[in-house]
Amino acid sequence: MAVAEELSFQRGADALFVSQSLLSKQIRQLESEVRAQLFDRQRRTVSLTVAGHALLPHAREVLARWDRAQRSVGDAVASEQAVLTVGLSTSAGRGLLQQARERFEERRPRWRLEFRQVDWEDAAAGCGEGIA
Repeated sequence: MAVAEELSFQRGADALFVSQSLLSKQIRQLESEVRAQLFDRQRRTVSLTVAGHALLPHAREVLARWDRAQRSVGDAVASEQAVLTVGLSTSAGRGLLQQARERFEERRPRWRLEFRQVDWEDAAAGCGEGIA
């Protein structure tokens, strides 16, 4: 996709932070796999072939899906490490905190719920101490 957008193997390689020879090798492998030439390589110009034009929208879709998959994995990892800290400036009624914890765990089983007692004078409810 980088070569198709740049219409240059060198600029495509630069955009991907790889060597031009490595990128050329990978494109030759891809062309072998799809059994079609994707680029018309002239002395100083590069252009897409009909097959290259046909592949480009699918390549964009694959990369977009890969980006979404990576975000989903990142979100899943983050949810396993998530902590919700609740600051309380007064004690809650009988059994209320335990019920809140149980309901929270039902809805967010991978999260951890923590309660902190804070002073009445603390307008930030403990968040000023680096707890978010």
